[in-house]
Amino acid sequence: MIYRLTKKQLEDILEEMEIPYGEDDEGDLYTVMEADDDFAYDVVLWFTLNEEGNVLTLIARCVGLQLDDVLRVANRYNATHHFLTCIANEKDKTVGFDHSVDIDGVPEEYITGNCLGTISDYVWEAYCDLL
Repeated sequence: MIYRLTKKQLEDILEEMEIPYGEDDEGDLYTVMEADDDFAYDVVLWFTLNEEGNVLTLIARCVGLQLDDVLRVANRYNATHHFLTCIANEKDKTVGFDHSVDIDGVPEEYITGNCLGTISDYVWEAYCDLL
């Protein structure tokens, strides 16, 4: 069981799952989900931990996709979907997705399967649904 996740443990899990990752200037880990036939834009997915290491937050931002009326897009998404939170950035005309998971007292399989595997799939599908 995992009660507190360290950055090193998260790196080990990402390596075990063969997810390529980097570290940004603030020390957060991220991966780039590359564009494909379903969605023509790259999506950057950050993995952040709170100070206690018991909450893992995934933050997704799309590179290059700008939308008109991002508030309406985010509100419509949030009204019909309840797993990810769609966040509008009016200045950049972009939307992102956030999701936090309490990982206090969970098996590693929960983190690999539900947190990293499933949520990244949901993020990709969420962006595809916007178009």
